[in-house]
Amino acid sequence: MPNPSQSAPAPLAGVRVLELGQIAAGPFTASLLADLGADVVKIERPDGGDGMRQWPPLSKTEDGGVFSENFASVNRNKRSVALDLKNPDDIALLKSLVAKTDILVENYRPGVLPRLGLGYDDLNAVNPKLIYCSISGYGQTGPYASKGAFDVTVQAIAGIMSVTGEPNAACQLAIFVPVFMPVSVFLPCFARPNRPDKAHILIARCWEVCLACQPCKQASFSAIKFRLSVLARRIRATPPIRPLKPPTRIL
Repeated sequence: MPNPSQSAPAPLAGVRVLELGQIAAGPFTASLLADLGADVVKIERPDGGDGMRQWPPLSKTEDGGVFSENFASVNRNKRSVALDLKNPDDIALLKSLVAKTDILVENYRPGVLPRLGLGYDDLNAVNPKLIYCSISGYGQTGPYASKGAFDVTVQAIAGIMSVTGEPNAACQLAIFVPVFMPVSVFLPCFARPNRPDKAHILIARCWEVCLACQPCKQASFSAIKFRLSVLARRIRATPPIRPLKPPTRIL
């Protein structure tokens, strides 16, 4: 009897994704879409590519080169194209790819791509059915919109770090996947054959996702009015998260 997991098509088989991503948020989101079967093409700078390519740990290849294990972890199952987004000819090539793309994922700082002629309105004119997903730390507008954001910074500002680790000690980095996972859950919902004949734009704010990941903390904080770090130590049901100890032996 054939294995159903081997014969069934992947959920996003046939869906084309264009990634204008760098470092973590955009690349990680696109890698999850690739895991679901999407054909993901990553756009990188000609002068060295995505900055994550230089992040350690670095491993040697069989031909004597080196590659970043971190880069590989969030860029699996993709193809890559080097384009200079300030070069008119390369912009034209990019738009030719957009015309055949179902989903575009980007995590540039708000305002950068519109200045390059690659904002939502610009690319909607090229492909009206394009799903344009912008990922930012704090949204496209507001006082923090122009600030850069990493996983560690949005966890801090959203309060996750205040309820991890031990009292009077360094906090523990709590989570990575939930910060970006919702984007990859929503995008497949739109990437379906019978989706409405119009464009969509999804704005993901990483710090808001961090807030959404801790509803019980928010409810308790609103009711008791303690700082979250103090609150977590007083409520038995929500203790501070501690690192797991490795097992002493393997069963």
